[in-house]
Amino acid sequence: MSKSILLVEDDADDRMLFTEALYELTADVRLRTASHCDDGIDSLIKPHDELPDLVVMDINMPGKNGLECLEDIRSHSRLYTLPVVILSTDTDESVIEDAYRRGANFYISKPNSFQALKREVHKLITTDWKSFPRGQSFR
Repeated sequence: MSKSILLVEDDADDRMLFTEALYELTADVRLRTASHCDDGIDSLIKPHDELPDLVVMDINMPGKNGLECLEDIRSHSRLYTLPVVILSTDTDESVIEDAYRRGANFYISKPNSFQALKREVHKLITTDWKSFPRGQSFR
């Protein structure tokens, strides 16, 4: 059975690189993208739409940032247990801790090479996110 991912990323180049890395690893995944938080949330709260297996989200986006978006996800009863991974260039430890405090399941610093990105994407698609208890994180 294929997995589904929602990528919330404002940078078109980063969306393209993530997509290429993903599809070089497997074709057995459905990827939806949103270029900002509000579009991502809107796609998640539609009652007739199936939820993705995983949300991957940038922090630094115009308008509502990824941490605020994460709070919105965690405050919605339908989305509370949805696994969310932050993929960001921000490596400040206080930002990372804040992401976990707000409910991120995992935090990945954006790699500086395509091969490193593929390794991180491989972790995302091979992790059994359903095995993580609600509200828990791992590093």
